[in-house]
Amino acid sequence: MAIHPQPIEAGDFLPIIWLNEMSSDDLKINIANSLWADKDTEIKKEYMDLLTEYFEAQAESLDFSNVESADIINAWCSKKTNGLINEIVDADTLKSLPTILINSIYFKGTWYEQYTTTFDEKFNGKAAEMLHGTEDIYFENSKATGFAKPYLDGFEFIGILPRNKGEFTLEELDISGLLESRSDKYIVHTSMPKFETEYSTSLTKSLNILGISDAFNAKKANFTDIADNMFISDIVHKTSVTVDENGTEAAAITADFMTTAAIDTRKEKEVILD
Repeated sequence: MAIHPQPIEAGDFLPIIWLNEMSSDDLKINIANSLWADKDTEIKKEYMDLLTEYFEAQAESLDFSNVESADIINAWCSKKTNGLINEIVDADTLKSLPTILINSIYFKGTWYEQYTTTFDEKFNGKAAEMLHGTEDIYFENSKATGFAKPYLDGFEFIGILPRNKGEFTLEELDISGLLESRSDKYIVHTSMPKFETEYSTSLTKSLNILGISDAFNAKKANFTDIADNMFISDIVHKTSVTVDENGTEAAAITADFMTTAAIDTRKEKEVILD
């Protein structure tokens, strides 16, 4: 999804609340942040104040050894995603953590022009109810084609079709180049399935491949602004998306599972039998 808000002039101030929540009869977007710390973990006050002032984050201290603490955190996720994502951490995992940082986003948008034609057809070899329409925005590069379908209130759904089947990364599709090819010179006949999908993954491996590794290393991580001796043990990401004739409902939760490392103060020696 893309958003095209009113142009912002130099010197304009964009309130953080605008980023956190927009709501009308046709559109709802809610971005929320929270920090959950075990009762024995001391989070620095300056960091807590920063979260509250600039990100309107909820900060809570809980007894992570209590099974009800996982229920409280998961209930927050469910509320912020309108029930689309109901669990991000289980009680056993929570017991081993001192801190969790959570970001959530919820979006519900109504199509500017709702679909009026659907057909029972095949999608990837399986029966599916397909939505048919005509759009005005077209994208094309050597890797993919695509179209934009606007929602009310300025957002867009962008559907992208790779030219070749098989596994690929988004980088290989050159998404930025594809979006730069945006054109309104065509009548674009489109078709896509009504669908509901959920996805969950750990981002730790992917971020390490991208070169973000120190944050996961107990000796190299530097989160001293949050608390002493802290590093990230895992980052869990979950999404849920529903697309139908009326519009789109989607949510995502990203949780940083942070832990602490005991500092070994002994001096180091080396013996190399080479």
